[in-house]
Amino acid sequence: MENLRLNALAREAAVSGELQDSIAQSLAFLKIKAQLMRDAMQSQDKEVMQSVLEEIDTGVRECYSDVRELLVHFHTRTNAEDIEPALATTLQKFELHTGLRTALLLTMVPSTTRTLACK
Repeated sequence: MENLRLNALAREAAVSGELQDSIAQSLAFLKIKAQLMRDAMQSQDKEVMQSVLEEIDTGVRECYSDVRELLVHFHTRTNAEDIEPALATTLQKFELHTGLRTALLLTMVPSTTRTLACK
């Protein structure tokens, strides 16, 4: 029984950390976009304002979706087949927001290694 309680506490702490990381990343993204919007407003560049507004809207929707997904996974068990697509999706979103290329290196027991390049 104690093992179950400790596992539940560890899982709760992990989800809490993931939520904090996800929200912090989203807030950093929104802070950058807010500055871009201020600059566009100051120069009265309506095209840039529209573009930044769309990016902010997309960022907010993705943040909301990520938080919901984390909360759903908190209540369900994750198996090995779920983790690769979830990580690939997260990296693709990161690439989209930052323009940086990423690669996902998966090492499975006992010693199988696969590399997944996100596009």
